[in-house]
Amino acid sequence: LKIARQRRDFQYKTAKPYTEQYQMIAVEKLQMLNMIQKHSLAKSIMDASWGAFLDILEEKAARAGHQVIRVNPRFTSQKCHKCGEIVQKSLSVRTHLCPFCGYVADRDVNAAKNILAKARAWPSGTVSAGSPVELRSPQL
Repeated sequence: LKIARQRRDFQYKTAKPYTEQYQMIAVEKLQMLNMIQKHSLAKSIMDASWGAFLDILEEKAARAGHQVIRVNPRFTSQKCHKCGEIVQKSLSVRTHLCPFCGYVADRDVNAAKNILAKARAWPSGTVSAGSPVELRSPQL
């Protein structure tokens, strides 16, 4: 019980600066159940309480009149942020190197830029402040 309270306190303290500083927060809409069923890190994923953190983030954002936008993670790691081409790579490859345009970035930085771009593509004014929004990847 004490650990659960500490975890929840940490999640609230972690969410607070994001919801105070940013009007829109873009995150991947991860399928937690799929991740814990298939992944060797299932215990770590469950212990980190990613889903609970996102719920807290959305709650605090709503109170501040801000949005949390959950985007479909499809191709966020594979798509080149600069040119839009799909660059296949395994999870063990940590650097995005685009053979089409030469763009080089950490895999996670490239993915984060793609997540933000998907969130920004959402038409403004179509949701109320604080509403969690789910975006789907456009058909390729």
